[in-house]
Amino acid sequence: MSEIPNSATDLLVVNHRSRWRRTKALFAGAVAVWAMAACQPTPVLPAPPLGTVPAPVGASLSVGTTTVVRGSELTVDATGCDEDFQYVEVRLVAGSGTARFGLATTTTSGGDTAEVAVPEWAPSGPAEVEASCLEPDFSMASDGADVVRFDYQPVAVTVGGSWAPLPTPTLTVPAVVSDGTLEVAGSGCSGRVLVGVAQGRVPSAGRFHYGRRLVTAAPDGTWSTSIDLTYRAGEFADPVVPGAFNVFAVCEGWLYSPAGFEVTTGSAPPAVHVVGPFPGLVGLTQCPPYNTVSILAVVELPSGATVGIGHHEPGRGFGEQIYTVAIPADAMAVSWHASCSGVTPSFVYAPAHVAR
Repeated sequence: MSEIPNSATDLLVVNHRSRWRRTKALFAGAVAVWAMAACQPTPVLPAPPLGTVPAPVGASLSVGTTTVVRGSELTVDATGCDEDFQYVEVRLVAGSGTARFGLATTTTSGGDTAEVAVPEWAPSGPAEVEASCLEPDFSMASDGADVVRFDYQPVAVTVGGSWAPLPTPTLTVPAVVSDGTLEVAGSGCSGRVLVGVAQGRVPSAGRFHYGRRLVTAAPDGTWSTSIDLTYRAGEFADPVVPGAFNVFAVCEGWLYSPAGFEVTTGSAPPAVHVVGPFPGLVGLTQCPPYNTVSILAVVELPSGATVGIGHHEPGRGFGEQIYTVAIPADAMAVSWHASCSGVTPSFVYAPAHVAR
């Protein structure tokens, strides 16, 4: 994007009468760069792994036994997560690296002992008990995901049993989604299923930025649902950004294997949201902190001159994020363009125009 200014806020002022053609070509070229970027395939470079928040001194996690038997319940105790509205989310996880997956999950609060139901399909071998201290996000800019206050140091356990594990229940999802609606189906559940979309391999209430849906299974254990792939935060509602995601489902405490799908770059992109009647404030969603937000404001002045203002900064992640760009006080109209660039997800926002 060499056409876009490189400083935090650069100003290009061009006289309308003498240099309009040059200015028009410059802005058209800048917008074309964004448009071409939107048509490119999903970047090869993946997003960095999801990080953890270190636990404070005194917070501890312990298990009733390090030898876990399929079909049994594992007791887990956690300390240090006992402030108002806080709770502990416990996860039994198998595998390593990009092959990690959740086996079961539960929550507890107030220092109570958690009981994790170990599924009968849990594979034999090493596993870990993970836990996080979370609390609801009560801000008006929330997207519904809870806030992770800290993560406990995992405890290693070994899964086994006197019989071979049963077949792993699976989810059925399309490989690619381009119309904004995801169809999910499963079987083998005798009760209710909580279904959600998130990034990463292990689900957590702190990662469900795209909402969750509760489904009741039929008497034969089968179920299906449609998920609207819309990101909602505060007053903003946008399509989910292009890239790789996983569907997670939990039935009575045990987890289905995650099912991956991809939102194509041909899907409708998130939009630039104009905040207020005629401000220098715009809202942008879903650009992670490891990527760069680039904003271009094409401003029309009363004199007939056109001003281009470029702004760049790291993305701010999830939630209702408001960006400030210094717009001349006598501006008559502004056309807003923006992009999120770096690694996955990289995309171009749908532009917006506002006039007095």
